[in-house]
Amino acid sequence: MDYDLFHCFARRRVNAARRIDGLPTGHRLGGVHGHTFHITAMTALTGQGPAGLEQKLALCVAPLDFGFLPDHIDHPTDEHIAGWIQTRLNTGSAVPHVGVRSAPDWNTTLAPGGRLVVCHVFEFDASHWLPGVPDDHQCARLHGHHFSVAINVDASASSADTMALYSRIEAAWRPLQKELENNCLNDIPGLENPTSEIISRWIFSRLKGQLPGLAYINVCETRNAGCKFDGETFSIWKDQRFESAIPNPAASTPNQVTGRGYQLRIVLQSPLEETLGWVYDFGDVRRAFEPYMQQLDHRYLEQFVPGENDGCLELAKWLMNELSTPLPKLQRIELFESPFAGVILSKPGAQPRLAYPMI
Repeated sequence: MDYDLFHCFARRRVNAARRIDGLPTGHRLGGVHGHTFHITAMTALTGQGPAGLEQKLALCVAPLDFGFLPDHIDHPTDEHIAGWIQTRLNTGSAVPHVGVRSAPDWNTTLAPGGRLVVCHVFEFDASHWLPGVPDDHQCARLHGHHFSVAINVDASASSADTMALYSRIEAAWRPLQKELENNCLNDIPGLENPTSEIISRWIFSRLKGQLPGLAYINVCETRNAGCKFDGETFSIWKDQRFESAIPNPAASTPNQVTGRGYQLRIVLQSPLEETLGWVYDFGDVRRAFEPYMQQLDHRYLEQFVPGENDGCLELAKWLMNELSTPLPKLQRIELFESPFAGVILSKPGAQPRLAYPMI
């Protein structure tokens, strides 16, 4: 099978204090304050694999940990932190994507070429049911979710810095929050068939005129499944987890075995199926993966993962090949071998992947 992209993905945490000068009087970030910053990096796959990128990212951000950011970075907003890391992270010839999350609901991603995407996450509780599914489908029954909505804006289309842009996004979202919160979504005009995909399209259409540079909307009904809409194209993802034993790539003697808790994200892309209102049933994605879960979960993966540094990539390739038949809309495989390192494997023509948010 042809693959378009091989990417490593790494995460690190940094605890640091900062002060951001030049903000309006009384702004909550104007004084000295601290965060646990979640840093991500993504770059073309190197010979060292994801573990190598994780080590490089750790070395890069080490001077910032438990420090005062203005000692290292002028005007340490999230985008300037990302730029500082991007220029210092040695990944060879490829310029990395860098993401900075300074709060649970704030993400900033700096891509090669300078594209900066700001993401603000909101939540609401609501009920719904899906009128297009068969009567015996669980979603045909009235039920509810704690929804998560991530609004992503290309900051290059705005004159505001990221701190001000977060406030603009929040102001634009507030009226929608009032419409959605604690309501039955089916009763809202335009949401008569409130799948994740249609909700994301509805939100995008409501915000497009208010937020220049609106890039895409993510909607999650649960923690392990969600949808993305960029104004033209829909993608969905479903997360799976399996626990496995593998040959130890760092073994000093033959036949040593270690273990991994793998986090898998299956991403599909397709035009919307208008009658049902979705790209694909999340439950059908889970059922398509079930036979492979039986082969991977609580198993020794010697036949899938060679005892080398690229074992995560080899397993991702195998999953891409296997899942492409039962899931022909498959776009991308994201496989993490630890909370801090993984690989991303995309088919030709797949939508670009940013370091933040998760799709």
